[in-house]
Amino acid sequence: MMSKREYRRDLMDVSPQVARKMEPDSVYRILHELGPSLLRDEDFAEMYADREGRPSHSPSLMAGILLLQRHEDVSDREATERLQFDLRSQHALRLPMDFPEIPHSNLSHFRSRLVVHELEGQVFDRLAEMATEAGVVDPSEQQAIDSSHIFGAAPMFIRTTASSK
Repeated sequence: MMSKREYRRDLMDVSPQVARKMEPDSVYRILHELGPSLLRDEDFAEMYADREGRPSHSPSLMAGILLLQRHEDVSDREATERLQFDLRSQHALRLPMDFPEIPHSNLSHFRSRLVVHELEGQVFDRLAEMATEAGVVDPSEQQAIDSSHIFGAAPMFIRTTASSK
């Protein structure tokens, strides 16, 4: 069952203090600002049963974690640890300082769901839509987007190993 994310400020919100210290073009600042329109739970709804199973973590949050993980080039374990201790990550994903820990194995499960439902490019497709709407990208021209990180290490190893034989 899919959990939906609510963006709200509370006493433990790190954003006001962290935002003052960030560069305007920081990935963390940009993700904080664009996150709610770029990462939407409803875009991932087909990956979840309506009323079955236990509640998941919000897919928009999980997609945001994967984006930060790719940017920072870290493991699943390191990515989830950064949510606990790195104010930039908390700011980027609009998380309070006391956000509960997410098991690192959940990232692998989420990536698997993306692949099974053929949504591994969902965030990039939405970003392309937003860029087109803003006039940054010309829809009549082809754009190259690299989403290889979504597949994870094991499938990449398998493809690399198979192609080298």
